[in-house]
Amino acid sequence: MTLNAETGANRGADAVQARSRAPVVLSLIAVMTVATVVLVVNVLIYRARYLFIQWHPDYVAKQQPTISRAIADPLIGEPFAFWMAVCAPLLFIGVGCIVALARRDVRTHAADDAPLMRRFDRMFALLLLLQVMACVGMVMLSHYRFPDFGAMHMTGSYIFFFSQGFVVVAGGVLAGLLMRLPGSDERMILPGMNRLRRRLTMVPILMAISYLALFVLKDVPVFQGNKALYQAYVWMEPAVLSSFLIYVGLFLVDLVIGIWRHWSR
Repeated sequence: MTLNAETGANRGADAVQARSRAPVVLSLIAVMTVATVVLVVNVLIYRARYLFIQWHPDYVAKQQPTISRAIADPLIGEPFAFWMAVCAPLLFIGVGCIVALARRDVRTHAADDAPLMRRFDRMFALLLLLQVMACVGMVMLSHYRFPDFGAMHMTGSYIFFFSQGFVVVAGGVLAGLLMRLPGSDERMILPGMNRLRRRLTMVPILMAISYLALFVLKDVPVFQGNKALYQAYVWMEPAVLSSFLIYVGLFLVDLVIGIWRHWSR
């Protein structure tokens, strides 16, 4: 009986220790995947335009290139497509880990509030669905390129743009819900960073709206040929993409602090 009791106690202790390690493991995975995607994709989108400008001065003399036009050059587009295919699943894994950590916080601090739990779970599911769609769009827009696959490229671009934009919106809504939870040193998604992300949600959204307005206006007859407007449109494109990525990247602050707290105990 004594041996069985000791064995049971040891198993219980191991289970508790494993549960305590789980958030740190998820955080480490999220840090590695999200940091990789934020860095690599930002380099890709600005590198694509830079290389195209260097290699195609005759085109640039007439018109600034969009990212879509830049990656139409196979020497730029092929490596771009490869790294997008790598980054798309990494982004989903990273966001999935962040969602799992946020859900752990909710279950720890609001498990008795069933309606709130259901609301959180619906938002978590919606956010993951949107992120899946955004990742599919990333792969589509990079693998289907002009001039041969223009329709598929534009479809992928729209899927990515709107899905990732609504990921930011859903993140803002979730931040508002998470602000209802009591503050605690055990939370992996920090209350202070939550408030910051809640306030910053409108930055990428307003940038996205501005980009859409420029996208439409550039084809309006009265604005056609306006170089300043077209250049604003061309530069707003990578800026919006960077804002989407940076918004997700803000979670790295929470994760790194959570990991540091664990190892400093």
